[in-house]
Amino acid sequence: MPRLIALFLLLVASATAMPLRLLVIGDSLSEEYEYEAIFSAPASAPLSANTNNWVELLSDYRFDEVTLGTYAGSLGSYEDWRDAGYRLNFGVPSFTTVDWLRVFFTTDQPNPLDFGADTAGYLRALADYRTRNALITEVIANTDVAVIFLGGNDLKNDYNELFNDIEPADFYTRLRGRIDYFVTQLRQWKPGLPVIVATMPDVGATPNIYETYTTPAKQLSTRAKIAGYNADLAGFFPAKPDTAVARIDAITDLAFDLDPFQLNGTVFTLEGDPENPPDHLFTRDDFHPATVAQGLVANEVIAAVNELFPDTVTPFTKRELLAIAGLDPDQPYLDWIDGFPVSADGMDEDPDQDRLPNLVELGLGTAPDQFSPVAGSWEPGGALSWTPNESASDYLELFAEESTTLGAWSPVPPERTMLAPDGSVTVTPPEVPAAWFRLRAAPR
Repeated sequence: MPRLIALFLLLVASATAMPLRLLVIGDSLSEEYEYEAIFSAPASAPLSANTNNWVELLSDYRFDEVTLGTYAGSLGSYEDWRDAGYRLNFGVPSFTTVDWLRVFFTTDQPNPLDFGADTAGYLRALADYRTRNALITEVIANTDVAVIFLGGNDLKNDYNELFNDIEPADFYTRLRGRIDYFVTQLRQWKPGLPVIVATMPDVGATPNIYETYTTPAKQLSTRAKIAGYNADLAGFFPAKPDTAVARIDAITDLAFDLDPFQLNGTVFTLEGDPENPPDHLFTRDDFHPATVAQGLVANEVIAAVNELFPDTVTPFTKRELLAIAGLDPDQPYLDWIDGFPVSADGMDEDPDQDRLPNLVELGLGTAPDQFSPVAGSWEPGGALSWTPNESASDYLELFAEESTTLGAWSPVPPERTMLAPDGSVTVTPPEVPAAWFRLRAAPR
């Protein structure tokens, strides 16, 4: 009996450890970048992609938590609109919601005789039919949650009309209606299937678009229009059961609003470069996001997954995304310390012997090679105050710890931490006979 119980427990543990099966209906933002070398590979090596998209990041770095199925590495592995890649990834470059509607509607196998000399039309209809059948099979048999990641191409194709306020009055309602139809149809194939709907990336944030459509007032009005669409999507779909929204538009908002765009103090150039260097937000076509931006996209998808399946997928930290892209997460510190004539250049070293480690000096904006006392007092009833270096705050966190024994240290609680209008911070000691403070810094 003990053996049977142990075996049962082992089987239960194995079942709960299975990664979540995620199916994607999307476009070129979802198809593996390995097969989109026209923009994902450097000009000097046009067949070797050096950027990754969110599907690849999840599959490469969260494979024990989420899966998109088996991987087919040879072109032509599938007989439908998928060419290669993950079995559950139905990301088709250039596809709009209209294209996907055509796929969903192609219920009968096309007859070549019905197309006459229109061979291209027949092959398209055949690909539609095969894609629909494959999609139904995967949804029913192999899917725990489906992600609908569409809309970017709809906005791109109609951006001129949106920019000049000549789009059809029902442009958005028809677009949302198509997405809603996809959700409904998926649940007809598999009742109760959890579904994630991605908001639309505002393509106006891409260099490809904003360098073409340059009238400032129209840029703002078009952005407001698309933001309204996304706000409606974000309210419409969560009202349905087992439905969550991934706020992909949050990433394009960052591209609009962060000047310069930075991640933990590492500054990025928005515009692409022929070689796709890792510190550029967009690939060399100036439209598709590069690895770090796609990592932020992955986090929005992860947030939606965790809303439906709590604590299932671990979000990417900013440091992790920088390292994945091939950037040193501590480059802001390395650049700063390199500007001073010190040989003791480690974060915890103190070359000027003012009892402030180098990383704290960066946090305060003081020089690591000059004695720099901190304002404040240490006696009971006194306080410790400092003014953080604002330019370093994206890279590091500066905080005070306290102790009554000089052995165990803990953060000063928020109720005794005061932020002044001038940006200075003051911490007051606890009501005890003796207490000590120390200032700490940690990279974000």
